[in-house]
Amino acid sequence: MTFRLSTDIVSLPFSTDKISWQGFDLDDNGNWIATIETDEGLRLLTAQSDITLPVDLPYAMVRWLGNNALVVISRIADAEEINAWIIDPNGGTILKMFSVGDGVQDVLILKNFIAVSYFDEGVFSSTQGPSIEGLSIFDHDGTYLWGYTSSVNDAVDIADCYAMCPLAPNRLAFYAYTNFDWVELDLESKAQTVVPTPSRLYGSGAITYRAETAFFVGPYPENQDFSKPRDKVFAFNKVTGTISEAPSVSGKALRGLSDGRLLGICDQGLFVTALVP
Repeated sequence: MTFRLSTDIVSLPFSTDKISWQGFDLDDNGNWIATIETDEGLRLLTAQSDITLPVDLPYAMVRWLGNNALVVISRIADAEEINAWIIDPNGGTILKMFSVGDGVQDVLILKNFIAVSYFDEGVFSSTQGPSIEGLSIFDHDGTYLWGYTSSVNDAVDIADCYAMCPLAPNRLAFYAYTNFDWVELDLESKAQTVVPTPSRLYGSGAITYRAETAFFVGPYPENQDFSKPRDKVFAFNKVTGTISEAPSVSGKALRGLSDGRLLGICDQGLFVTALVP
């Protein structure tokens, strides 16, 4: 099967170079949010508001948490340090504060849960917090519920969770070093499905899923030349085990959404591109 790209761009009223790392999000209605680091603190920008938080959040990321809240998380933190805030996007009121641990790789908002994945600095942290689980689950109030490694039967090894994406309201997929299996996880039942993947897909930094096809963005280059953009996309059919090359996707800070879509930053603003047959 061949695929094509269908891309929508949402323009922003400022240079995207100012966005801090994973400090952006876009909801299904096209409402954007972005974080910009300034000398006065972290600015949270939406189309309707401009909020400055008097806190230092290195490598901040932000996600919509329903229609009336957002969550801001710092990627790095000391033991039990507060590094997550649930905020009212209209007035900037801090509704909740909590800790998600050190070495945050990605944050995924599902119907009833907040899923936080971690890279190796967090997984092998001496703080013994949620990060050592590789993937930890919180509710929408920021209460820690459970960790993948200690709670899921036959858990795969997570030394570094490279990518994850939503599959259903309370289901997600993730892709982690060391084995680079495609793992589908139900956050309510804690049941999982593990599918080995071909080595050509190893190292992918973003994933998404449509029908029976998983898409992998930016795997390790075959010639080990890491100086060039890793924008290749491969389609992996879970049933047949076959892979094929799909159209490349260029952009910064790509991450997977549902239904074969990817979200990222381009010069004009934020974009969502869908891989469609």
